[in-house]
Amino acid sequence: MSLDIRLNADPVRSIAFGDIGAAYAGIGTSVTKPVRMLILQNLTNASLMTSFDGIDDHLPLIANSCLIMDNS
Repeated sequence: MSLDIRLNADPVRSIAFGDIGAAYAGIGTSVTKPVRMLILQNLTNASLMTSFDGIDDHLPLIANSCLIMDNS
């Protein structure tokens, strides 16, 4: 049994509703370590398009939804 489990959690990254516009808005700083789990939440009443490079559309998030990506 391994007892050396490690958790490196990043703080919540968010932007105010008023800062959401037609162009991509950066949320926080870039991650500095490989990501094992990513949780995206859209707590607005509108669909949002996400991008991982700030140029191309990657994942739409419908209103009041979340997406959990787990690389286990």
